[in-house]
Amino acid sequence: MSTSVFQPKIATKFIGTVAYRLLKDKINSDQSDETPEGNLLLSRLEKEVIAALVLAAEADNERPSTLQFCLNQMEMSDFGLNGQHLTDVNAVEVRGWPTNGQFFVSSEFEHETQSSGSTASLDAQDLEDRANAKVWVDAFKELSPILLNEIAFGSPEQERHAEALVQALFGLYRVSLPVAASYLWEVLKGSRNDSLQNMAGRNLPIISVPRFDKLFDKVIATQPSSWAKKLVSHWKTANYLRKRDERLNLLEALDLEEALQKFEEDGEIQNQSFREAFLNYAHSKPERTPASTHLFSEYDWSTISAILNRRKKKASQKLGLATKRVFQAEGLDLETNDEDMLDRLDTRRKLVEPDEMREFFEQHRPTLEQEPTVFRRWEKEIYEKEVSCDDLWQGIIECLEQSPGGTEHKGRPLSIILIGHKQQNPNQFKAKNLRACRFFEHQYKHLESFLPDMVSFRDTMAPLFSDKVFPYIKKKG
Repeated sequence: MSTSVFQPKIATKFIGTVAYRLLKDKINSDQSDETPEGNLLLSRLEKEVIAALVLAAEADNERPSTLQFCLNQMEMSDFGLNGQHLTDVNAVEVRGWPTNGQFFVSSEFEHETQSSGSTASLDAQDLEDRANAKVWVDAFKELSPILLNEIAFGSPEQERHAEALVQALFGLYRVSLPVAASYLWEVLKGSRNDSLQNMAGRNLPIISVPRFDKLFDKVIATQPSSWAKKLVSHWKTANYLRKRDERLNLLEALDLEEALQKFEEDGEIQNQSFREAFLNYAHSKPERTPASTHLFSEYDWSTISAILNRRKKKASQKLGLATKRVFQAEGLDLETNDEDMLDRLDTRRKLVEPDEMREFFEQHRPTLEQEPTVFRRWEKEIYEKEVSCDDLWQGIIECLEQSPGGTEHKGRPLSIILIGHKQQNPNQFKAKNLRACRFFEHQYKHLESFLPDMVSFRDTMAPLFSDKVFPYIKKKG
């Protein structure tokens, strides 16, 4: 029975329960006998989560009898944990203790010396592993009777649907762990009285995407990839929360007002509260504001998009003139030959050589990027196709969806091979940005498992950066 005064928030309690279940599994699976002993390190977990994990362990009547938390008391002093879980040493020293029939669990904190070696660990990233989706579902089943006074899920089938959603969400690597936990809790809680699909669409604002109740209506609920495709397709609408469209063009207040008026004239009358919410959004700043959050949380995307689609289509300026205005806005002067090239681009397009345009684009790219609309038009000129996606994960999904040889079409399935350039051994990573390598690994290392036989890596160790590359670089100094 816990004596702690710490009362974690629901999302933190949810994460802590998942973390404890994974910890318990690691302890039991790493040992073949009935009294496991050893050492395990909690890595990159927030202190609140560690405290919630300890509370979950205290509430478990079947926790391993040899489990002993050894947490630094100065670091964990704010949580009122039982003193038996605390120690005055750090994780490095705990690792050197003789186990003597105990299974010690300690935690690293950011300012401490990293405890290297072969110690088993439970890393925050383990909680986001798609393979652990069932643990999230089981944790909700455990907490639901305690916190909600109701049994979770109506059938094993609904549990499988929930697992598929968890896999899809973590497979996208776009949502932080606390936000994902908040979203999953609300979706699973609501699915007791409504369909999981409806609740998943209704609670999208939690992960900073407009609400869309019917987004998952036609999803194949047992397939994570089906959930993921719907999420990816809707994710681009997140720009509207910052008052920009899918192409990052700013939405003008007057255009939005006129679109609303057309919507009402067409007989699509909404209540006064919706009208006020939309107008508040129309006159808000071009950033995430309370007005945009309220509109896209309280009202469905199907209604809002029907209004946005009534905006006037504006004729675009000629590219040369639009480019000059970008430089003017930035207070920059164009050289005579560049200005001449832009004039010819608008008046005598055939006299502009492709290499001339490419040279201008590459030289002035940072300036052109200041105006996304103009920059995309330049991309289209240079690459002969508009760049519609700059995210590797989303781009792969779109390629698979759009290809006539995709898995949902007849014929041979499409496969994509991601080939590394000078990335075949750890030594080749020394000159690279190690933070960028770690980010790539975190974002994309699960691509092969998420899309088996469809995506594969070749000639690169980037997906194995933490296990194979970084230890080598660290050892070499």
